[in-house]
Amino acid sequence: SATGIDVSGSRLNITNVSALNNTAYGFLLQGAGTRIFYSTVNYSASLGIYSVLGNNDTINGSKIYFNSGDGIFVSSIGSVNITFNDLAGNTNNNIRLAYISGPTPVNNLIYGNTIRGKMASNKRSSVGIYLDKSFNNNISNNTFYNNTEDIKLNPTNTTYCNNIIDGNIDGLTNRQIRYYNSTLTNEVDNLTLAELILCNAGNSTINNITINNSLDNLNNG
Repeated sequence: SATGIDVSGSRLNITNVSALNNTAYGFLLQGAGTRIFYSTVNYSASLGIYSVLGNNDTINGSKIYFNSGDGIFVSSIGSVNITFNDLAGNTNNNIRLAYISGPTPVNNLIYGNTIRGKMASNKRSSVGIYLDKSFNNNISNNTFYNNTEDIKLNPTNTTYCNNIIDGNIDGLTNRQIRYYNSTLTNEVDNLTLAELILCNAGNSTINNITINNSLDNLNNG
């Protein structure tokens, strides 16, 4: 079918449902407070899960693989909890929070997920998490494998730097992904990291740091 599960109501619980091989979306969430648990969303021709309003939706414990757009796409209001999911090989971004029109998606929690690209001819694919003009998010304790970039930002102004990004690691090397949105002095000196993200961190001083997020030397910037 075009869309596997089309949800227009509010405060619905969806548990252990599979949406496979749809020609548009796996799940289309157009209400508020939808909660998806332990479900599978694979091989959609567009987005895996599209949270149109992003109004207090929850996506927990689900497997979201090989969708042709983003694995999870949240636009508008935000306040979405994306926790303990396994995402892999979604073509564009595994998770994308983006301002399209209306309110900017804010106050989202992305916690405890395993987020993987896929290996093809020894090249990475998929961005792990893309914050596309989104802020006041908490992105913590996620594990990344084989993404072109583990965490990517599009901060068109400094407001979009207001995020908590902490405790995330590259799973192949167990190296940290560090994020700073204020001036650095010596916080990262003499470290080897998987990724270092500086957003509104002008006048920082960085010495003797190595960025290497994989055993095969395909590095994040």
